[in-house]
Formats: sequence, structure tokens, C-alpha cells
Amino acid sequence: MGWLLAKLTAKLWARRDALTGKGVWGGFWQSLLLSYGLGGVVTVLNILIGLPTAVIIARKKAGKFMSSIFDLLVNVPLVVPSIALGVSLGIFWKTSFALPDIILLILAHLAITYPYFVRSMSSALERISPDMEEAARTLGAKPLGVFRTIVFPLTKYSMLSGAIMVFTRSVSETGATLAVTSNLVTAPVLLVNWIKKVVPASPLDIALASGFLVLFSFIILLVLRLVVGRKEKY
Repeated sequence: MGWLLAKLTAKLWARRDALTGKGVWGGFWQSLLLSYGLGGVVTVLNILIGLPTAVIIARKKAGKFMSSIFDLLVNVPLVVPSIALGVSLGIFWKTSFALPDIILLILAHLAITYPYFVRSMSSALERISPDMEEAARTLGAKPLGVFRTIVFPLTKYSMLSGAIMVFTRSVSETGATLAVTSNLVTAPVLLVNWIKKVVPASPLDIALASGFLVLFSFIILLVLRLVVGRKEKY
């Protein structure tokens, strides 16, 4: 057992360039930063755009029939393969508007992750009695005041839960990323290239890179969980 551990330690030490960013590892750390940065941007956009959509669906603001149609349209990305969605977005936006690759990447990830946040928030809003909001408006509360004092306190954990799902889904997305751009490489796409030998990487490099991706994702989710748990105590 000790011999095996010593051998594994020696192999990992031989791959110390993983920490210095030499060789193939320079591209890995860049792709990792891109994945997490992209996930953060997409999460913020989902909150800004998805919240009004969730209100329209949950409160039937567009009428019962149109709100149901809207709800079905929001859920379409859940049943369409991500690579097909990415190809369609790439053809439409790149051909029609010649958008930069980073914008195409954001739009693709936003389209794929959008249903996760909207479904989470609309379900939370449906559990709130409209009578509470109506009573607050009767007492003179403005729409923003109703949201701040009633809606947000009762849905903030669903909002955070939806944001976490959006972030993790964006970080792990591969198919749509491959479909919309070949210039920007996220961490999952890089690992695919390593496995396919597009980039010369050893099995140990692949295993170590996968471990880093899992470890950093776990740390981020753990920090969010601790922050939420701490707030819940108050």
C-alpha cells in the first residue's frame, strides 16, 4: 500500500506543471476561468430576465391561455438536445447579426439554463397567496415594495436554489458550446479535446484536470450552502 501511495505521489509530482500552468495546463486554467466566469454572467442574466418571466407565468399576467403557452415555450430547451439548440442559435445569431463568439456563448448558455431558474421561481411564486400581495397593495404598497417585503423574503431560497442550478448547468455544458464557437474553449470542451487526443494529454493529466473541476465546483457549492445556512439561522 505504501509503495502504491509513493508511486502515485511521484506521478503527481511529475505533473507539478499543472500548478505552474506549463504545457497543456495553461489552456486548462484559462478554460476553467472562462467556464466559471461564463456561469456567473449567465446566472446574473437569468435572475434579471427570468424573474419577470416567472411572475408572468405564475400570476397569469398575460391571460391564462397565453401564460400557459409562454410556460411551454420556456420549457422547450429542456427537451431539445443542447447541441441542436446551439447549432440553431449559432446559425441564426452568427449569420443574421455576426455577433462575437463570447456573446454567442452567453446566449447559448442562457437559452439552455433559462428554464431551470424560471421553473424554480414560478413554482415558488405559485405557493404565495395572491391575497397577500393584494392586501399590501390595498394598504398603499408600491409594486417594488410588495416584492421587497413579501415576495422576496418568501422566495429568496428558491431563487438561490435556481441560481445554483443555472450555474452548475452552465459550467457543465458541452454540446451547445461546441456548436456555437470553436475559438472559445470551456473546461468541459477542453477535457473532451484531451480525451479525443486533439490536444496531447496523458491519462493522468485528464484525471487530474477532472479532479480540479470537481473540486472547485464542490468548493463553490459548499460556500453557497454555508452562506445560505448561516442566513437561515437569522
